Amino acid sequence: MASQSGVVSYGFIDLDGFSEINNEHGHAFGDKVLDRIVKFGQDFAGNDWEFSREYGQGDEFLLILPNEDKQSGVEVMEEFLNQLHALQPEGESVSASIGVATLPDDGTAEDEVIEKADLAMLNVEQWGGDGVIAYGEEKPTKVIEVWFEEAMLIEQDDLITIQKWMDDGRSIRALKIHNESKGIPNESKSSNTMMSSTKYEGEIKGIVKEIKEWDSSRVTFEMRGHKEQLEEAGF
Repeated sequence: MASQSGVVSYGFIDLDGFSEINNEHGHAFGDKVLDRIVKFGQDFAGNDWEFSREYGQGDEFLLILPNEDKQSGVEVMEEFLNQLHALQPEGESVSASIGVATLPDDGTAEDEVIEKADLAMLNVEQWGGDGVIAYGEEKPTKVIEVWFEEAMLIEQDDLITIQKWMDDGRSIRALKIHNESKGIPNESKSSNTMMSSTKYEGEIKGIVKEIKEWDSSRVTFEMRGHKEQLEEAGF
């Protein structure tokens, strides 16, 4: 990792799904997990960097990296995430969404740069969490309408993979869906007779933006997908 004098990178860290730990084990247990993560973060920072809770409590943290440019800042945060995976505080598997921004590249004031690191972190969360993205390198999104001719369990902000689909030029009909947030596969019973008309055979992954229709026979929703991927597929 290269260091550069006069620059400071900020890693904005938000633990993925931490509320589930609190809901399952209670807040006292969750506090023990957080205390262990704080100790881990402080040890990781050592004497050269600074680790703290962003708002003094909760599951958002900030790692300040003096003399680390954006590239090396991302490398540091990727190593932080790797070590966090191995930590297993109180026996719990923990991951995080992490955004990185750098002063002066992304702003001239610390608060401004931290806010941009926060925005980059939110982009990681949009795509299912457990990753590191630098500000300015976020994955662009595009919204498409999707419909599925079977009942399925789906909620806003679920991460969805459409594994088989066809389109009418304006919307996508999903034939095989996997709800990654809930670990639930769904497949249309009529898909086998329709596959000859499939326009694109690659997967589409995205976040449910809005549910427009949901009954026992049909689900229609809007999904944020990768802009480049959707344009490649013709949308």
